[in-house]
Amino acid sequence: MRFGEMHRLAHELQRDLNWLITDVNLNPK
Repeated sequence: MRFGEMHRLAHELQRDLNWLITDVNLNPK
């Protein structure tokens, strides 16, 4: 896999993680 693809996948994962963290913080259990 090319470095560019790895970088893009990492960026997408980071965005998903940020969304999940925000969702948990806004809706505490």
